[in-house]
Amino acid sequence: MIHRILSFFLLVDLSGFILFPLVVHSFDLIVSSVGIFSNRGTHETRVIAPVEDPMTILQKGYSIMIVLAILAFGLSSRLLLYTNQAPSAWLNISLCGLICIITAYIFVWIAMYYTDYKHELVRILALFNSTAMGLI
Repeated sequence: MIHRILSFFLLVDLSGFILFPLVVHSFDLIVSSVGIFSNRGTHETRVIAPVEDPMTILQKGYSIMIVLAILAFGLSSRLLLYTNQAPSAWLNISLCGLICIITAYIFVWIAMYYTDYKHELVRILALFNSTAMGLI
């Protein structure tokens, strides 16, 4: 029994499993850098125009980062975690990463709903706090 287990692990190239966390974090740095540099507004300095909403600019950059993160994580898991003994294991790990990325995106939307001044709940709370401070 132990001989079978050892022979299974000796046939599998483990270098991809060892390098996977390093490659994923390297892609994190690249994707974050692309997202940061993509946060540019359309406002030109010589043209007088209404200022673009900063949250719209940040949301565009975050959406670009989400797409690149999904592609990078899927590609790195396919290239580094594919084995003939378990051909669909890389797909399961990619789906786990996809669930984490989507959950993070949902948390950003929830945080924006409770903190962005565009939503009426935040404006009502701000108005309540300004009138309550006048009563003290």
